[in-house]
Amino acid sequence: MDRFLRYAAYAANVLLVVSALVLMLKSYSSRDMLLSGLVMVPGILSIIALWEGPDREERRLRRAVAKARLARELRELTGV
Repeated sequence: MDRFLRYAAYAANVLLVVSALVLMLKSYSSRDMLLSGLVMVPGILSIIALWEGPDREERRLRRAVAKARLARELRELTGV
């Protein structure tokens, strides 16, 4: 499921960038070009964040470490 969401996010961001490029090419004024260029920024930043972010193994390890830390704290609080 994690992989599906990641690829869906890539696809949505690529679609956003491509549609903004089409709007930019079909615009008549420089103001419209600027606005459609600004629409591309979140898509490009999201693609970069997805590409440079932690991979699946790292996310799983972080989750496991967090669960182990919480279990240890729970044992300390209950005195078991």
